[in-house]
Amino acid sequence: MDTQSNRLETTMKQTETGAHENAAAEVIRLRTEIEDARDGLGYYVSELDRRRHAALDLKLQLKKHKALGIGVGLVTVGAVAGAVALAVRSRRNGAQGQPWSPWRIAPSVGEKSRLFGRFLLGTAVPAALKAARGVVERAASQRPRMV
Repeated sequence: MDTQSNRLETTMKQTETGAHENAAAEVIRLRTEIEDARDGLGYYVSELDRRRHAALDLKLQLKKHKALGIGVGLVTVGAVAGAVALAVRSRRNGAQGQPWSPWRIAPSVGEKSRLFGRFLLGTAVPAALKAARGVVERAASQRPRMV
């Protein structure tokens, strides 16, 4: 209450001395300044709103940046295709990616034939090639030479 009464006394003194007219002019000046600032900000806010709408308009952005849109589309399609390929491969391989376990179910007939084919390619074929090479070298060394 004390501070309010002090303010009232000072405002009463200011009105008596004519300072009240200066304060009213100051209030009017500040109001016009605030209104001008609001008008200026209104322009900027509307410009920002327009730019936000333009930035989020997907069709407009694709028209402006065709190459970038195509690139993003290709990367997306490639990522999805890769994920699908990995999922299909993991389902086809099944337990092949897992380490050996005595509790794992025995391989089926198809898996046995694939395993046998891998065995042949890995061991039997190189052994047969080495034997054939030895036979050819012996035959070439025993061949009569023409003098």
